[in-house]
Amino acid sequence: MYKRRCQAGYTQAMAWLWGQSEAPESSATAREIDRFLGFYDSLAPALVVSYERDSLRLRAGGSLSDALMPAALAAHDPSSPELRVTFDRALKASAAHLSLNAQASGVQLLPSSQVLMEVKCAQAIPLWLSGLLSELHLYPSSFSKYGRAWTLFASMPSTQTLQALAC
Repeated sequence: MYKRRCQAGYTQAMAWLWGQSEAPESSATAREIDRFLGFYDSLAPALVVSYERDSLRLRAGGSLSDALMPAALAAHDPSSPELRVTFDRALKASAAHLSLNAQASGVQLLPSSQVLMEVKCAQAIPLWLSGLLSELHLYPSSFSKYGRAWTLFASMPSTQTLQALAC
């Protein structure tokens, strides 16, 4: 999946998305989002997915021991992201509390004992990491937090869905 981003504060981004202000920046991505918002003029939030994330970054020339040291957790330099591994936990979804500023609430998307690990790299996964993941019997799989939430809500009986949505 390729993600495109615009940088904006929460208030500024919400005003833009609700049509109350101009785009926070002049970029191809902002223009693309403006076209999207214009095409789908009745978009409204329907679901919030929240999670707690830990992130490790390894830069060019770094080693595994570097990645495990606090210095490797320094501010991310988007111009040289060699490898990033994220660990998401406490995944929750709510269709009732849609503010991104609200306290995380809702239905758990994974058992509390499970963590979602995502490996992000500009090139192929380094051999040392591929070997380590294989040794630990960790293999690629597809997972969408948002997709899991909708699947979960769709599989609930209607009264249970209403109760879950009210969380």
